[in-house]
Amino acid sequence: MGSSRRVLAVLPGFIPSTFMNVIKPFLALEKAGQVDFRVNLEAYLSLSELEWPDLVGFCPNTEPIFAPILETVIRKNIPYI
Repeated sequence: MGSSRRVLAVLPGFIPSTFMNVIKPFLALEKAGQVDFRVNLEAYLSLSELEWPDLVGFCPNTEPIFAPILETVIRKNIPYI
C-alpha cells in the first residue's frame, strides 16, 4: 500500500476505549486500502519511529513524561489528532 497515508497511533495502553475508538476504525481503513496503520504504546515508542508516519493519533495521552513524543511530532510538522 505504498500510496496510502501512514498512520501511527500512540496509545497509553490497550484498554477498551482505545480498541473501539482508535484501533478498530483504523484497521477498517487499512483493510479498505485507505491507510497503512501501526500502533505503539507511548512507553515503548522510540522517537526514531516518528520518521514513518504521515499522521499521528494520540488517545488519551496525559503523562508529562511522554511530552517529547508530541514535541517531536510538532517539530517535524507531522499532523496529529
